[in-house]
Amino acid sequence: MVLAGSPGSGKSTISRHIIEKINALYGEEVAIVVTQDGFHYYRHELEKFPNKEEAFKRRGAPFTFDSELFLKLIKVLREPINDNLIITAPDFNHKVKDPQSNAIYIKPEHKIIIIEGNYVLLKDENWKEIGSLVDERWKIHVEPKIARSRIVKRHIESGISSTIEKAIKRCDDNDMINAEYIRLNSCVPDLTIESIDE
Repeated sequence: MVLAGSPGSGKSTISRHIIEKINALYGEEVAIVVTQDGFHYYRHELEKFPNKEEAFKRRGAPFTFDSELFLKLIKVLREPINDNLIITAPDFNHKVKDPQSNAIYIKPEHKIIIIEGNYVLLKDENWKEIGSLVDERWKIHVEPKIARSRIVKRHIESGISSTIEKAIKRCDDNDMINAEYIRLNSCVPDLTIESIDE
């Protein structure tokens, strides 16, 4: 299944809770999350973009992800289960600010895989096919005001921005633009989850 949502919608938190519940009920390694974040283009790849300044400024937008490589992984995951095969997937390493290959191990015991990310329900090339290959398509809806508050707080706490002013600017110049793009260009989900403020 895919779990989509705009920045600040609570995708990581909700997917983690779902996995914990499933594994508590049915066994430790029944469910696992594979995140879109592992498919960010590396910084050395962004350096080669025609407008690298824009690519770095907008890192996190759809065009800064390797959606073709992501789609290849989803196709592999749709293949019949091989009891001797372990499939690896990348994740994002926030310390080095780049993907880390072979960070997630998908084992034959994993019967439920949540594909989590901002863009996994987009109508765009590659992203749309990812959404078509899964059994369930869930989307988290969050009011923009709530998402903005969460994102600004996250930018400060993670050290991405050193001041509240910089965090707000980064949020408005990138995250909220991405959120609006998701709102306007996503496929209809099977289920919508409402994310409310704590």
